[in-house]
Amino acid sequence: MIPNYHLYGEEKRTGFPDILHCESIAARSQKHNWVIAPHRHHSLHQIFWIRQGGGKMTVDGRIFELQDRQIISIPPNAVHGFEFVQNTQGHVLTIPSQRVRQAFENLPDLHARLTAPAIIGAQEPLTLYLLEISKEHRRAIPGRPEMLLHLSSSLILTIARDMQGFHKHSPSSKDRKLAQIQTFQSNVEANFKIRHKAQFYADIQHITLPHLTRLCRQVLGKPASEVIQERLLLEARRSLVYTRLPVGEIAYELGFADPAHFSKFFKSGTGKAPSTYREKADAPTRTQPADRILQALQKAGQPKGH
Repeated sequence: MIPNYHLYGEEKRTGFPDILHCESIAARSQKHNWVIAPHRHHSLHQIFWIRQGGGKMTVDGRIFELQDRQIISIPPNAVHGFEFVQNTQGHVLTIPSQRVRQAFENLPDLHARLTAPAIIGAQEPLTLYLLEISKEHRRAIPGRPEMLLHLSSSLILTIARDMQGFHKHSPSSKDRKLAQIQTFQSNVEANFKIRHKAQFYADIQHITLPHLTRLCRQVLGKPASEVIQERLLLEARRSLVYTRLPVGEIAYELGFADPAHFSKFFKSGTGKAPSTYREKADAPTRTQPADRILQALQKAGQPKGH
């Protein structure tokens, strides 16, 4: 079975409380002797910047040579692996797929270019965006989430404009399944705050609930209900870490009529009560310098690796 990682090597994480994740290629690859085994991410879009070095990449069974000054776009669900040349320099940018969809909300044709893996040249302004994202990601100052969102949106829009996609082929049964799952994920993103039941999403796609559940298990390795719950948990975690809204107000914002029901839901999904989760994220900021706030937030729930 092909591993599905939240980030590489981290199967058990749920949610993605930060705007994005950025690290050097060496940060994780070096620990694995520069070899990243084939795997996939169900809800993450990744951008690899090969600044210097290279190696080989496999994507859905195809092999590609990597060279200096290349940018690789890997969409969700694409099975990919790497054999990097030792000491390859560059960065890995991981963006939750719903962030990507939001950036292309009014540009469906442009967004379609990102649904297939691709390799493009690493020219300005792409490299400048990536350098700024890397720098901003390490900071802990007001406006950090907004700046990261702005920079990453500009980056992926530019990539989509410049992209020369991989060879297109006639839609297969696998492609159709992926398209249905992408539609489901888009519908969840648009409605998760007010629609918590999988039946609603099956109805608007004009398919049966068993069929939707079967598709999710085949492609995502989990039932449709779990996809919805994970998105709710993600938003709850973000609200607890990045806002000062009372727990009861967060519950209502996420469509829970009873805050107690929300608290039970949150604790079931994370192992912590909402107030405890927030306290653990807040506590380090009262005792550590500002430049370590980001580290504290990461310990509260952000995955590391790629």
